[in-house]
Amino acid sequence: MRLSYDKWKPAKRDFLIGDADKYEGIPAQDLATLKAALDRADKAGLKVVITPLSLPGMRWAQNNGNTFDGRLWQDKIWWAQAAAFWKDLATALKDHPGVAAYNIINEPAPEKNNGVA
Repeated sequence: MRLSYDKWKPAKRDFLIGDADKYEGIPAQDLATLKAALDRADKAGLKVVITPLSLPGMRWAQNNGNTFDGRLWQDKIWWAQAAAFWKDLATALKDHPGVAAYNIINEPAPEKNNGVA
């Protein structure tokens, strides 16, 4: 099953990334919530594809006043923060039996609002 968690109540501004404006590590409370959901899925025999709708420098529009956030595509500074997030998450979940895969970015749109046809 595909799991998108961006509507879940976050410990800080954005679930699991803390703040899409400045990634500083995964909030422990959010990670515990995700792990509990993965535990339930595993107990039910389900394998999960982790699918975030937000990353550092790219907040999901529905959590951003319905405004597209394309910073990730406009400035490479966000690439390092997004990579750090994925490294942290993969490390935290590396042995979890419920995780089948990671969808690195849901519906990427580098062309949107960037003048690319």
